[in-house]
Amino acid sequence: MLQTKAWIYLTVQKTGSTFLSKKLIEIYGQAAFSKDRKHGIQKKSTSKSKIITIRDPFDYYFSLWSYGLDGKGGFSNKLRISNPSLAEKIYGKKTKSCFSHFLDLALSFPGRNSQSEVSWLPRSTDLYTARILTMLVPQDKIERFSSELDCDFSGKSIAKSLNELLPEVIIRTEYLNYDFHYLASAGELDFMELPTNWSQIFVKDAARLNSSSSHEVDGKKLKQHEILSEYHKNLIELKCTTAKYLIQTANERIKELESRV
Repeated sequence: MLQTKAWIYLTVQKTGSTFLSKKLIEIYGQAAFSKDRKHGIQKKSTSKSKIITIRDPFDYYFSLWSYGLDGKGGFSNKLRISNPSLAEKIYGKKTKSCFSHFLDLALSFPGRNSQSEVSWLPRSTDLYTARILTMLVPQDKIERFSSELDCDFSGKSIAKSLNELLPEVIIRTEYLNYDFHYLASAGELDFMELPTNWSQIFVKDAARLNSSSSHEVDGKKLKQHEILSEYHKNLIELKCTTAKYLIQTANERIKELESRV
């Protein structure tokens, strides 16, 4: 979480948050931000404006798996310690089979225990959804949110339960640079009080850090449908309704702003 006196950037891992956080710190200076944990959650509700970056679920999981192949990330490191044989099955090679084993785990086990920050979510919650919801739902709103959701992760239920918790700004990771610049020009980021030189620091065509590598597995560049089994494709569609709802909301907002021009 990156927080100033006026706004909060909710930093969901592997959604371009490292890149955007660094740019924002360059723009404002480190002193403008409170000393929050990198991916710290909201302890209490606040009236501060909020920003979040959201990534397509398939790209998210492919990026997270690829990150683990390089021996990076808490998810892969914890797995290598707790279950070395499973870690080898998942990260042994860059193959469709290893990616499938990774999805089997990540889509059904968000890596938590009874003491963790996401212990309030159903154990069937996938990792990405768990990470998003722990960022969006302040701890003092968990009981109410859980009651309204009632373990119903359908798109309609998620939309209703998150109604009052949606950030003012949702930026699509795939179009991160464009969205930020466009929203700023449309006045959607006025609450950030960006300094006049911000676009010189964060140029529109700046290369993103930790952007996804090409979908190359088994030594070949493959399209999404060639990497995913029908089973895992359906499972992602079923489980990742939160991410899809946020992306849909972002798409609709961009279209609405474009229609005014």
